[in-house]
Amino acid sequence: MREALDVIEEPETHDPPSALTLDHSLLQSRAMTEAVAKTLDTKEDLCPLPVVKTSKAIKEIGIGQILEVLATDPASKPDFAAWSKMTGHALLSSTEDPGPPKVFRFRIQRSR
Repeated sequence: MREALDVIEEPETHDPPSALTLDHSLLQSRAMTEAVAKTLDTKEDLCPLPVVKTSKAIKEIGIGQILEVLATDPASKPDFAAWSKMTGHALLSSTEDPGPPKVFRFRIQRSR
C-alpha cells in the first residue's frame, strides 16, 4: 500500500493571477481602442461649456457607447472627473495631447 501512495504524483499547480487585480495599462489601452460613437470638439470653450455640451451630447449616443470629448480648457480635467462621478457615466480615459495648444481627450461611456 505504501508503494502505491509513492507512485501518485501531485499535479503541478500554477497560481493564476488574481481576478481582482486590475492592470490599469490594459484598461487604458482597451479604452483607447474601443470604437468611439461620437466625437465632441469643445476646444477653445471655457468652463462650464465643455461639461454642458457633453451633457447634451451623451444623450445622443446609445447606452454603452463611447463619447470622445476634446477640450483645451485645463479645468476640464477635474470637471470631467467630477461630472462622471455625479452622473454615473464612466470616464474610461483622460489623456493629454501635446500642444500648443494642449488638447485634453476624454473617453466617456454612457451608462444610463
